[in-house]
Amino acid sequence: MSSQSDASAERKPFVVDARVRRYLRFFHEHRDKPITAMTILRSYGWIWLFYAILLAYILVVNLLNSADNVPAAAVGFIIGAILRDATHASRMARAWPVYREVLDWNKIDRLLNEDGSAID
Repeated sequence: MSSQSDASAERKPFVVDARVRRYLRFFHEHRDKPITAMTILRSYGWIWLFYAILLAYILVVNLLNSADNVPAAAVGFIIGAILRDATHASRMARAWPVYREVLDWNKIDRLLNEDGSAID
């Protein structure tokens, strides 16, 4: 038996949980319209708010402690995370026409209408 058939024999059932349902709703909402990088970036709002609060905290603590320099590693980490998110969003937006063509829209509609049980 090949390793590919072994992997498919051990495949767990697909469960439509809250995270999957969010993805399915996103796909469904953009079925007939383009996805832009900004569309995707808006969904990152809470994490970017966290980054902004963290960055403000780092800056305030260092300014109150009369530090001569702001920890560059922490600031670099936050800027790097934002650039990573922006790059991901841009790539996803460019790939959306391909996804739109290959997605099984009937299955997406069916999964959205189900109660979240396991799917084969």
